[in-house]
Amino acid sequence: MSRRSKILIVDDEPFNVDYLEQELDDLGYETVSARNGKEAIDRVATEGPDLILLDVMMPVMDGFTVCRALNSNEETRLIPIVIMTALDGIEDRIKGIEAGADDFLTKPVNPRELIARIQTTLKLKHTVDRKLGELVKIKEHFAKFVPEAVKRLVAANPDAPELAKQERDVSVLFLDISGYTSLSDRLAADVLNALVERYFSTFLDHIHAAGGDINETAGDGFMTIFHDVDVRTHAVKAVDTALALLSATDALNQDNTAYPLSIHIGINSGMALV
Repeated sequence: MSRRSKILIVDDEPFNVDYLEQELDDLGYETVSARNGKEAIDRVATEGPDLILLDVMMPVMDGFTVCRALNSNEETRLIPIVIMTALDGIEDRIKGIEAGADDFLTKPVNPRELIARIQTTLKLKHTVDRKLGELVKIKEHFAKFVPEAVKRLVAANPDAPELAKQERDVSVLFLDISGYTSLSDRLAADVLNALVERYFSTFLDHIHAAGGDINETAGDGFMTIFHDVDVRTHAVKAVDTALALLSATDALNQDNTAYPLSIHIGINSGMALV
């Protein structure tokens, strides 16, 4: 069952709050309320609403100030704000647009207009949330394949000259899945991808724990680089990791008896441009 959308009602008039709470509750929305602008900002921090219905004229802090404050905060700037204005509030609408309001409702609020504007605004909000969630998942997935050393350099200085390739003494571990072509003929693409991702996710945990960096990837394999000041150390790490990957494959195959995987591993040590 999907979560009910939460709407924050911000108005210093109890009658207006009660009316909106009743209307929105009948429509299946969860509501929370605030009596002034400062309380509204506090509520946003604790409640995380999906949408805000915001009055303009309030004590302590007016609606425009609230709108600007929320839009200037990276954590709250994507929460849609619907400003409630008087029928002749053209100046309020202009100020609301400048403050970052997403939509407007004319007071006294018409129930049909209330429903239409809330549904449209929330539909856009949920679409944005879904797209952002997908981007985060993609970013987290590909972050697994970025060498830790590169992450640190980029974080410190995105234009760092150290990001250029250099000749270094390293150990390189190559891994690929045996019989991948045969598997792709027997399994649907989504099933095969999920199977490979499950194994590779475990492999990546072992590699990162040993200090290895994924350098190149393909659908059925990857290349990992180990480097250390002591040239003997990176070779030992590569061998130990290879043994750990073989053991991990055996363990995964015990739970995956239908399509157990076999892997090939190769290791080479020496000077390389990385």
